[in-house]
Amino acid sequence: MRDRDWDRFGALVGVVAVAVFVVAVFLTGSPPKPTSTNDEIRLFIVDKRWAIVTQVWLFGLASGLFVWFAGAVRSVFRRAEGETGHLANVFFGVSVLAQALVMVGFVVYGAYAYKASATASADLARFVFDVGALGPAFAGFPLAVAAFIYAALAFGTGALPRWTGWLAMLTAATQIIGTFGIFAKTGAMSLEGAFGFVPFVVTMVWVLGVSAAMFRALTPPGSRATG
Repeated sequence: MRDRDWDRFGALVGVVAVAVFVVAVFLTGSPPKPTSTNDEIRLFIVDKRWAIVTQVWLFGLASGLFVWFAGAVRSVFRRAEGETGHLANVFFGVSVLAQALVMVGFVVYGAYAYKASATASADLARFVFDVGALGPAFAGFPLAVAAFIYAALAFGTGALPRWTGWLAMLTAATQIIGTFGIFAKTGAMSLEGAFGFVPFVVTMVWVLGVSAAMFRALTPPGSRATG
């Protein structure tokens, strides 16, 4: 396959990554609320053990697919940027870092659910549950940087549509706002609060938009006409 064909395939991988992320997020049903006690959190993890272990597995798969997608985006922008492709390279690097932070949180959470949850204390359950929330929240920093760089490249090179750049700016803003959950113990803005889903939803919409735009941009005009 030619490079552009691989990049177009990478756009499709982005769609698959979003699908897997969405399935993983909703697999365990409604999570404990910010006001839930440590015992309630422990019982949730024990009751949802199979779903949580599967969820962690799916997040691992989705993270790998997201890195593939980010590599395809980097390739498109590096050709457009020229020279060393500095910004495109930084975009890819922080995208990888974001997925690493997500997986650190979920690996700890999954390790507890795997065996320890049956006999461990409720306090430990609270700890690993919070770690599982902190990973995705702090991934908001590199994701925001990635989205901002994407916007700069979309606006500056024209390699991908400007509207995807505006989506990227919205993604960067919501991801940064989401990191402030560390300062709120209860309420919608806390790590377990309702706002936590907003950065996720906006980011998934952005990835879908980029995937669609990139696939179209890399499809030869003749193929679009006959397809």
